Amino acid sequence: MKLLLILFFSGALQAASFHERLSKMGYHFSALSTILKQHSKNPASSNDDRALEKIVRKTGPDVLEDYRFQTLSNFKAPVAKFAIARKHFSAGKMDEALISAKLIPDDHWLYPEAQMLMAQVYNERKDIRRELAHYKECSTEAAKRVSGDDEYHFQIVMEVCAANHARALFRHGHTKAALEEMNRFPKDSYLWPYLLFERAWLYFHQQNYNRSLGLLVTYKSPLLDTYYFPEAEYLSALNYFQLCLYQDSSLIINEYYKNYRPRYLALEKVLRENKNKKNFFFLLLFRKEKELKGYEDFVRQMVTRMKKQSRFQSGFKQIKMLNKEISQIRKRENAKVQKIFLPHLRAIRSNLVAKMDYFAKKDIFLFLEKVKFFSNELFKMNLEIISRKKNMIYDNKKLISSRSRGDYSNVNRETDEYFWTFEGAFWADELGDYSFGLKSNCQLVERGKK
Repeated sequence: MKLLLILFFSGALQAASFHERLSKMGYHFSALSTILKQHSKNPASSNDDRALEKIVRKTGPDVLEDYRFQTLSNFKAPVAKFAIARKHFSAGKMDEALISAKLIPDDHWLYPEAQMLMAQVYNERKDIRRELAHYKECSTEAAKRVSGDDEYHFQIVMEVCAANHARALFRHGHTKAALEEMNRFPKDSYLWPYLLFERAWLYFHQQNYNRSLGLLVTYKSPLLDTYYFPEAEYLSALNYFQLCLYQDSSLIINEYYKNYRPRYLALEKVLRENKNKKNFFFLLLFRKEKELKGYEDFVRQMVTRMKKQSRFQSGFKQIKMLNKEISQIRKRENAKVQKIFLPHLRAIRSNLVAKMDYFAKKDIFLFLEKVKFFSNELFKMNLEIISRKKNMIYDNKKLISSRSRGDYSNVNRETDEYFWTFEGAFWADELGDYSFGLKSNCQLVERGKK
């Protein structure tokens, strides 16, 4: 585009209006680098503060964290203060993070996320009262903004803060209140599949083992076949163990080692063979289903689940925008203009790709660690089952197992909780509302007696 070249090299426009021109042409990342470079050493004007706000609304605030403190400190714009707060938090400087986060006004679009950050700071400080207050403010304010083009973004922020509020309640012993909050999540919520086993843990801590098992069986639904959590298998076995249904626990333990041990090895093999390949894990997310044919189903399901996460979807969106901007500049602009902007745009893209590759690798490594950890926990549970059975033999005792496996009278249900009988198939509106009707088998009787 000759106009851009003429304006840039003739000095017909001041730098302040040049970044505005870039943004109007759709070159948002180029506009961002221009305005930040302009103020790398000198304070920004109020006009440039407003311009930065508009540009970052297009690019997203994450990219600001790649710039230096000094450059960001030259702006009074809330988006810059938010980026500084996040940089301080990542560096472990909690006092500084709070100071910067408090500078975000309550009518700003980043206010809910600033509240989330402050809640995280107070979590680090073990200040439950302030942590809960800021998570509540975050979810309330995000809910007010769930509309328009940013509806999905604010919906995610609202759900994350609401879930973290419930988790904080549970960490501090308020199990019933935490459960009430988690049970309010709708089934179309982004977080709902992840919260199922957390809700199951809450029911477990209330000793409502039947409801806990009912939630965990939901993962057997074809609709949730990509959501596998080793912790859910462990909790299922633990529920049966608490009911003294040792055979059921053993079945889960054996199934775990039969099915998931090979999957663990398959995933470990992928890591070992590709751990030194640049951006392998990022590229894995982009592979089409047919390109993953050579991998274990387990790996393909994990990739599918990861791609649904908001941080990866946000990253994909930014990379798509960058690719479009790079393509437009290559097609429209003179070689001299390309030389000015393209290297920096490619560097931004490279940083985004590296971050996503890191997060994908981290997720997979954490998953491997969990598989290994819960394998050990299940092994210890199995040893405890064997020990209890041995002791019963020595004491000439047995479990009272001749009675019925269960019935509706064993189902504990609050007035606002649904209950569905399982009729051999999973229905979408029933998911998450199942409950078993098992009776505790922990009563011991003399051998030879019923």
